[in-house]
Amino acid sequence: MPQEDAQDKIQTLGAFLRDHREQKGVSLTDVSQETRISLPVLTAIEEDAYERMPAMAFCRGFYSLYADYLELDTASILERYNENMAQEVASKEPARPPLKKSKTFSNYAEPSSISPATGKSVFLMLCFIVIIGASFIFNWNPIDYISDKRTAESQAPVQQDQMPVDSQLQEENSATENKAADQSTERTRIEQATMAPYKLEIDFQSNGILKVTLDDGFTLDKHFTAGSSLQYQVKKKIILDMPATIEGNIRLNGIEIPLPKVQNGRRKVSLPEDLLD
Repeated sequence: MPQEDAQDKIQTLGAFLRDHREQKGVSLTDVSQETRISLPVLTAIEEDAYERMPAMAFCRGFYSLYADYLELDTASILERYNENMAQEVASKEPARPPLKKSKTFSNYAEPSSISPATGKSVFLMLCFIVIIGASFIFNWNPIDYISDKRTAESQAPVQQDQMPVDSQLQEENSATENKAADQSTERTRIEQATMAPYKLEIDFQSNGILKVTLDDGFTLDKHFTAGSSLQYQVKKKIILDMPATIEGNIRLNGIEIPLPKVQNGRRKVSLPEDLLD
C-alpha cells in the first residue's frame, strides 16, 4: 500500500480535508467565500467536532461542497463521514446492564401442618383471654363502655357540614380556571405538534423575480428587491427557481446554506430533500 494511502487511513476526515486545503494554499475564509459554507461549520468539519455541526442531512451537503472545492472524490468523503457518524452514535448509546441469572433453590419451605381455620381460632381465643385479663386487672367493663359511648353519640347535636355560598363560588371559579388552563396547554401542545418543521429565510441583495413552489404544488412568482427578505414555513418541501444574477443569503432553520450552482441560466434548489439524497 502506498504511504499516502496508509496516511489517509490513519488521519481523521477533518485532518485529511485540512491537509488538502493547506496543500492548495487557501484559507478557511477563501473556502467559505467560494462554497458559501459558514466559517463555524468549516472549522467544525476540520476539527471533527460533530456536536457543533447542524443536522446530518445538511452536513452531507456541506461535505459534498467542500470535497468538490478541493477536487476530491465526493463519494469517498461521504462514505468516511457516514462511518464516523455511525461510530459517534454507537459510542453515545448507554451500555445495557448484564442480565442477572436467577438463583435456583433446591429446598423449599415445607407446608405448615396447622390449617388456616385452626390458626384463626387460636388467635381469637388469645385475644379474648387478653381482654378478660385486662378487664379484671383495671376493673373495666367493656359492655358499660360501649353503652356509654352510644349514649354520648346519640345526645351530640347534629352538625351540618355546609360550605358558605362564597366559598362554593370561589371553589367553582377555581375549578373553571384550572379547566381553562388545561385546555390552553393542550391547544398549545397540538399547535406545536402541527407546526411546520422547516423555516426558510432569504435576504436579497439584488432585484429580480423568484418562482416559489410550496408543499401543495402551488407555484407563485415573487418580486424581490435589494435589502428585502422573505420567510416561509415549510412542512415538507419548497422549490426555489431563481435567476442566475441573484445575490443574497439563504437560511434553513437558522443555518446558512450556499446558493445553488447556475444551470441553464437559472439557480434552482429543492429544500430540504435535495440534501437528503
